[in-house]
Amino acid sequence: MDRELKNVVVLQLIFIILGVLLFIIVYTNITNYFPICYFKAHFNTICPMCGATRFFINIARFNFIEAFLYHPFLFILASYILIFDFVYVFNSIYKKNYGLFLYPSTKILVVFLSLFIIQYFTKLVLINYGIQSIYLI
Repeated sequence: MDRELKNVVVLQLIFIILGVLLFIIVYTNITNYFPICYFKAHFNTICPMCGATRFFINIARFNFIEAFLYHPFLFILASYILIFDFVYVFNSIYKKNYGLFLYPSTKILVVFLSLFIIQYFTKLVLINYGIQSIYLI
């Protein structure tokens, strides 16, 4: 097995393991044992990842609209990872070079970091002004 195909298999195994863990978290009451958010408890404001657990729970339950409302950035990031995964597997199997612009690079990192910061501060401003109908908190 060549190295590129081995990477594809490892990537797919990681997704399967993450899916199983997500299933366990969603369909058991393990979330009742999660600690209280340190950031919220000490700074009395939402943390940048506020809503991430509820995002993953709603994704696992196929409530995509609610998942997006809990954490829009993670929805965009998960979509990118899914599309990148398909492109990477396709290119590895068929020895093609389609969608190379999707491969991780500094530009993509800057775009996602910018989206994350914009989403966080937008959520902060909306919550501080009492507008909570856009995001679920």
